[in-house]
Amino acid sequence: MAKMQKSLATLVLLLCLVAQVRATEMWRNLEDLNGFDGYIASNTPNSFTDNEMLLVSYYDASRWSFIRFNVSTLPESTQVQSVKLWIWTEYPGLNTPSRAMYMYPLFVPFSSSTTWNNKNISVYAGAIDVVAGSINNWTIVDITQYYQKWRSGQWVNNGIVFIPNQTQGVLNWFASANYTTTAAKKPRLQVTYTGSVTPPSNQFLSFPLVCGAPLFNSVCSVPYSNGAYTPGRINSVVDHSMNAVYLDLDGKVLAFTGETFQSTSAYPIARTACYPKQGNGVWSATLKSLYKGTNAGNCLVNVALNYEAHPGYDYVASSGTVVKAAAAGKVVNNLVATTGQSNKLCVPKGLNSTTYKGCAQWGAVGIDHGNGYITQYLHLSRIDVTAGQTIAEGQQIGLSGTTAAPNSPHLHFEVMKLRPNNINDYQPGSYAVVDPYGYDTSMGVPDYLAGITGVVNVKLWK
Repeated sequence: MAKMQKSLATLVLLLCLVAQVRATEMWRNLEDLNGFDGYIASNTPNSFTDNEMLLVSYYDASRWSFIRFNVSTLPESTQVQSVKLWIWTEYPGLNTPSRAMYMYPLFVPFSSSTTWNNKNISVYAGAIDVVAGSINNWTIVDITQYYQKWRSGQWVNNGIVFIPNQTQGVLNWFASANYTTTAAKKPRLQVTYTGSVTPPSNQFLSFPLVCGAPLFNSVCSVPYSNGAYTPGRINSVVDHSMNAVYLDLDGKVLAFTGETFQSTSAYPIARTACYPKQGNGVWSATLKSLYKGTNAGNCLVNVALNYEAHPGYDYVASSGTVVKAAAAGKVVNNLVATTGQSNKLCVPKGLNSTTYKGCAQWGAVGIDHGNGYITQYLHLSRIDVTAGQTIAEGQQIGLSGTTAAPNSPHLHFEVMKLRPNNINDYQPGSYAVVDPYGYDTSMGVPDYLAGITGVVNVKLWK
């Protein structure tokens, strides 16, 4: 009997171990991982090509291709069994056989300003010989060793570069992240891992506008079906090119997508001005989809972006729209406000760097989430909470209206984070403005706002 019990115990232990190591598989397109790719070529030595193709060649010209993607939201390195990069091999109009190439992990970053003439390629030791797949098929590359080092922090994830390993007759053509012919052929990752994946702790905000219709109106006239990413709902963005909230008029608005918008003679510098894209460039699909504009002047999508030194997002919201808490926390109880009890419900904001306007003047409520972040909701015509009150995520805090709203009713939503070595005293200088959409560095433009405040902008939306 004892022997049988021991055998059963051993079997149960083995079954538990098998259950613990059972692998799960996930697939992620590069665009879902903030991916960016492109190539440089010797026959166009002063440009970076970001189109539907990734080319690796010593053929009519020399070409090197680059790929980068964010792995911070994927399983921990200790959970991962394998990670494979899938890229689609194709030769439109050509009958050139696929050839071998080298793949290296980049020690230095690349960007859209990287060119053949100014390339400064430095790589980690870890080259992989890659044999491109047959025409109209996948090339599958095991990048587990790269992933482990990126995810564990041993290497900085600057992406990878593909370089031909022959000096003639090589032309490998792959579909890029911009490939529009067939979305299913875009680059992707196959991750085999054990255990469960916990979402990043910084992604904690739900969207404060559920519908956008007036209270008691059963018809949802301005729906937010995709929350913060619902198309055509943003009137104004956070300006990443500012030194001081509302005051730093440098003639530029830098969006979270890394795109720069700049004043011109037709769009002169002003505090609430909107500017066209630098060089009258094409707007990114992301910004073009989300932005609506204020309908004031030419502040319209695909025309000009609104506005200078703005610390939050203005969202379309008719008067009487229910505004809800984006996350659980406590209503700010600002008992040490510089201008008295009028600032009790928020970290005071205003247009003067020394005399901050009171919360009541702006219809403002702040919620301290206890993790260093404070969200603030402005232009509320009615406030349904009190200072110091504990709030649940999704709880109604008030109604939108026209309180100090210069361009018709809307919700001004802003996020602040406590600066390093500061105390949580609800005074403006103790906090840095941050962007809940994060900041996309794939355009090759550094985040000026993070450089000024020392606080990195990361995605906060769930």
